[in-house]
Amino acid sequence: MSREKKPSIQEVSRLSGVSVATVSRVIHQNGRFSAETERRVREVMEQLHYRPDSIAQGMRMRTMPIAGIIVPDILDERYGQMVRTAQQTLFTNGYSAVVFNSNESGAQTQRFIDSLESQHAGGLIYVPDSRETRVSLRGIPTVFFEREPAFEPDAAHIQICMNDFDSARTAMQRLLDDGLKRIVLLGSSMPISTMQHRMEGALETMKQAGLEPAAILRVDPQRTSEAVTAMEQLMQSGMDFDAVFSISQRLTVGALKVLNDSQSRKPVLGMGQLRLHRYGLLDYLAVREPIDDMACAAAEAVIQLMKGESNLPSRQVYRTEWADVK
Repeated sequence: MSREKKPSIQEVSRLSGVSVATVSRVIHQNGRFSAETERRVREVMEQLHYRPDSIAQGMRMRTMPIAGIIVPDILDERYGQMVRTAQQTLFTNGYSAVVFNSNESGAQTQRFIDSLESQHAGGLIYVPDSRETRVSLRGIPTVFFEREPAFEPDAAHIQICMNDFDSARTAMQRLLDDGLKRIVLLGSSMPISTMQHRMEGALETMKQAGLEPAAILRVDPQRTSEAVTAMEQLMQSGMDFDAVFSISQRLTVGALKVLNDSQSRKPVLGMGQLRLHRYGLLDYLAVREPIDDMACAAAEAVIQLMKGESNLPSRQVYRTEWADVK
């Protein structure tokens, strides 16, 4: 049984009334062409169900229309949300994504990057691991998502992040304005830039108010179990406190569990809005992180890097906001 013949770029050229070179410029979005020409070419491509041969393009350009995405934990609600949005944005623009779960391991990350290089992948969206591991990007254009790398990148790169320091200052000020003074900080034991900036912002605000934290609990910000253990020990100590300031979603869950188990109604302020909070199933003061906006920007930025564009801002900072239960 013979396969149906695929439409060619020459057919697109003939039916749209432009040269093959112009069709190629429309497909790759480079060079000069009018809006009317692009409309006509894309209409013909759609009528013929023409799809460019990505393998052939990759061989000519020495890179493939593939971007890697590295996250520390795909089971983390935030990173799952990021991957979904970034992958869809890449797909819409004609790129594929390969997702890797690093488990906060620089060694595993390096093996994945090496694999991307062997596949001639065009770009990478990377959440650096928390152990300050130095990896080589193998020259792959990279968008660092949320966290700052603890090494000097050996490739073109962009940083997509949040205003963590200022956001934490604003959040802590809200607790102070509500008359809450003895505040427990549930922070990170890991050298993660986002978590460090949040702790610094919260502590700076308390210091300016002439206050010290009732306690600082430093645990792995991605392990709810460590937050539970630390909070249980705090409750058993009998320490008096007014509220809990949590720097990550998973730590917020741990704090809420212990306080609910002890039937304590002390307020919890959490950086990051869990889906259960969105539906009114968890009660805490939530700061919403613009994960979807950041993920979309990261995908668009890595596409621009893969196209060789160099006139891009080195850093894009997104603002958090108070989250209302819907």
